[in-house]
This record gives sequence, C-alpha cells and structure tokens, in this order.
Amino acid sequence: MSWRNLILSAVFLLATVGPAAAQSPAPAAPAPYTRHVFLVMVTGLTQKALAGSDAPNLKGLANAGVQFKHVGGVEPDTLAAQVSTLVSGLDPAGHGFVKAGDSLGGSSLPGLLEARGIKTALVGGGDSVAGLWAAKWAKPGPFANDREVVEAEIEGMNADQPFFSLIVLDGPGSGTGGLARADAAVGRLLQYLNQYGLYNQSLIVVTGTGENPALILRGWQLKEGAVLPAAGLVDVAPTLAELLGINLPASDGLVLWDALKAQPGENELYLLSRRVNDLSLALLAGRRKIYGLQENERQVAEERARVNAERDSYGQAIRQRDKEIERLHLWIKVIRALGFLALAAAGAGYLLLYRFLKKKFLFFT
Repeated sequence: MSWRNLILSAVFLLATVGPAAAQSPAPAAPAPYTRHVFLVMVTGLTQKALAGSDAPNLKGLANAGVQFKHVGGVEPDTLAAQVSTLVSGLDPAGHGFVKAGDSLGGSSLPGLLEARGIKTALVGGGDSVAGLWAAKWAKPGPFANDREVVEAEIEGMNADQPFFSLIVLDGPGSGTGGLARADAAVGRLLQYLNQYGLYNQSLIVVTGTGENPALILRGWQLKEGAVLPAAGLVDVAPTLAELLGINLPASDGLVLWDALKAQPGENELYLLSRRVNDLSLALLAGRRKIYGLQENERQVAEERARVNAERDSYGQAIRQRDKEIERLHLWIKVIRALGFLALAAAGAGYLLLYRFLKKKFLFFT
C-alpha cells in the first residue's frame, strides 16, 4: 500500500511541476545598444542629386531610416563650415571654423567623446577638416578616390574600433560619376558592418553640401521608413548627443524628436509634443531676433536721417560761406580795379600838371 501511495505522489508532483516548468518565461533578449556612430559627409550630395541618380545603397539606407524633404545648410557653404556645424551643432558664427587652418570655437561631439577616453576617427576631407578635433584615428588624406577613404576607415575599425567616425567623401563634388563612386563607397562600409554583425548596432548619418542637402539617419533608436518635413545640419549634433546621452554645452540646433522611435514608457505624441515645444521656442527666439534687427534698422535709419540732416546743414553753411568768399573776391577785384584807376588818374594828373608847369614857368627847354 505504501508503494502505491508513493507512486501516486510522484505522479501528482510531476503533473503539477511539469506545466509550471513548461510555462516559465524565456530569458529576456539583451537590450539593443549603439556600438558605433558613423557620420558620412558627401560633398555635393543634394536632395535633387540623390533623387535623380541610381544610388541603391544611399536610397536603401534612406528607405530603412529617416530622411528629410527640406534641409538647411549653412553659410558660408564651405566644406570646413559644413562639417564643423555637423559635429558641433553651432552656426559658423559660433564655431568660426570656415576654412582650412581655422580653430574650432566651442565644443564638438567627437571632441567631448575623446575627452572621456572614447575613441573617434576622422577620415577624408583633406586640409579643410584637418585639426577639427584630436581624433584617435586621424586620416584626412588626401585620397585618390572615395573607395580609399572607406578602406582607411575600415583599417581604423580593425585597428582601434573607434566609437565615432566622421567620413568625408568627394561624391558629386568630384565631377561626373562622383555620386556613383560615393554610393559604392557607402555600400562597402555597409557590407563591412553587415559582415561583422555591426549594422543593427550602428547609428549612421549621411548628409551632403549645397542647396537643400540630403540628410539620412538610420539606427535602432530612430524611426524606419519615415519622411519628415524639415531639419538643418545644425540639428544633427544635438540629436546625436541626445541619443548618446552626452550634454553639448551649447548648440544652435534642435533635437529632432520627430525622428526618434518611441521607447518603452514613451509614445509618439510625447515625442511630437517635445518637437513642437522646441520649434515654438525657436520661433519665439527667432521673432525676438527679427524684432531686434528691426529695431536696429529703425535706429540706423534715424541715425542716417540725422547724419543726412547734419550733412545738409553743413552743406548749406558751406554754400553760404562759398557765396561770402565769392562776394569778398568780387570786392577785392573791385577795390583792386579802383586802385588801378586811382593810380592811373594820379599818373595822368601828374603828367598834366607837369606839362602845365613846364609851359608856364619854362623850367625845361
């Protein structure tokens, strides 16, 4: 009897524990994270150039991430100014790096990373970007073509594994076929990332120079297949800083909240409200600047009117003085003429008197 009870107890235990074990939750998947950031600047890459070309890698990247219809560049439209704005989030007036040999005023995102001991890379761009920040892997070139630029970046990835990389490609700026070569170079980079399983853990930004440059963002924290209305190159650095948890001390740009994917505990409405709030504050600040400029213009107009009035007053006084001088010159001429006449009259009188006396008193024979 005891054996029977023991067997029934064992069967009951298996019946109760078995289903519980079968229903236990599977281990949670590791949270995604960003292992690398790639900022690719393609000179001459505009929205128009990209739309009218066969660039499968760039267009595929745009379709997989976020792209913008209208993108504001900076002035002056130099490569140095564009790249500096891209990494600092400052307008050229703020960073001052507009040509080769300039020094960057303010902080840059890769510079802050290097200060934390996080490796960065700067590849391509030549003298225009050399010395922009002290990158661990600095290979500004020059390079013969865009493929060599990307191979130099891959060499740096294999050697130092930089977290942040700025890659400057010639693209359409190198002439006919430049966009195709840049697209092939981007494809080579994407191939490398896929080969080593880094693509889904990479934050990739591709942009260009010129009027309405292209702007593409792709990463696990960003929306997929989204086409947004507008952004500026100055918005890239603050957006990347937000995604990476880095505080930029100063920035003229805005975080592109509408490009971000809602994370647990967030929703699209929250992100859109933050974007609207930032844009509203920027609009208010812009209006204040406009009002300030208008006030300055009014003051300049008043000062110009005052100066013109003074100039007219001085002109009138000068004209009156000139008239007085002309009148005095006329009087001098009249007095001079009268003097000559008086002298002539005196001479004639003397001559007449001489002849009269000569005849009367016969002083001379």
